[in-house]
Amino acid sequence: MCIYTHGVVTTRELSVTRGCLCLAARRRSRAVTRLFEDKLRPHGLRATQFSVLAALALKGPTRVGELADLLGLERTTLTRSADLLERNGWIDEGPADDARERPLRLTPAGREKLEAAFPAWQEGQAEASAGTPNMNVSSPRGASRGDVMATETTTTPAEACAGMPEVKPQAEHAWLRRLVGEWTWEMDAPDGKGKLSGTETVRTVGDVWIVGEGQGAMGSMVLTLGYDPAKERFVGTWIGSMMTHMWIYDGELDAAGRVLTLRAEGPSMTGDGTTKQYKDVIELLSDDRRTLSGHCQDEDGTWRQLMTMELRRKA
Repeated sequence: MCIYTHGVVTTRELSVTRGCLCLAARRRSRAVTRLFEDKLRPHGLRATQFSVLAALALKGPTRVGELADLLGLERTTLTRSADLLERNGWIDEGPADDARERPLRLTPAGREKLEAAFPAWQEGQAEASAGTPNMNVSSPRGASRGDVMATETTTTPAEACAGMPEVKPQAEHAWLRRLVGEWTWEMDAPDGKGKLSGTETVRTVGDVWIVGEGQGAMGSMVLTLGYDPAKERFVGTWIGSMMTHMWIYDGELDAAGRVLTLRAEGPSMTGDGTTKQYKDVIELLSDDRRTLSGHCQDEDGTWRQLMTMELRRKA
């Protein structure tokens, strides 16, 4: 008799599987994916396709294998998504010495699609971060609500993310946190008549990102900034209600640790459909004062200053 009963698990012991971290992580993953799919569907994009466009915008032309590793995708999954994006004219293949490994690159139409879909992605990001009701997971077939609740309430976000690379803030992330707070800003009006003013609120997202939301006479603006240790570069984006272009930053900090230069490619101010190189320069004057200046590179390679904004921390 003991031969057959040895090792048998009782129902009481099996009840602990209701708190399975693997199952909880899968449910949460599906819920997050559904949320982003719903947000991006009106723009004709799946969540994975948006990630491909964003990665190519940030990294530039990238080979399929490298892009798959970057996004954590199987190569076959990425290939299927890339084929559809290419058929729609949003990406194409760049030149390469080895025709078998031509890099994928973002087309102008792809950048427009990315910029149009970015606000929808932001909505999904905000809802997922806040854990809104849209994030509720549904009960699997045959399971009681009590089973699902047991899984949800016994799993912390840290446990659900087990296995992901540990985020270790760097000195550069600490530098970005110096920008956190409530600020007022002022600058000369573009026509040279009077001043423009507004406010900016900068907050952290975890330990490695900051988000700045500005308001003023020019409209609303949203800035995201972080630091990528793998690239050893500052990265980020800027969008404003006064334009449809999303600026994608690549930057570096000077040796003195006072000036952060963020470079980006954007539309020419002449409106002729061409693009130019721009840079925004953040200079810390003290813990309570900083400047932001914008510059454009002319055809002869020289940089022309477009504006300077002075910011002061609110008392």
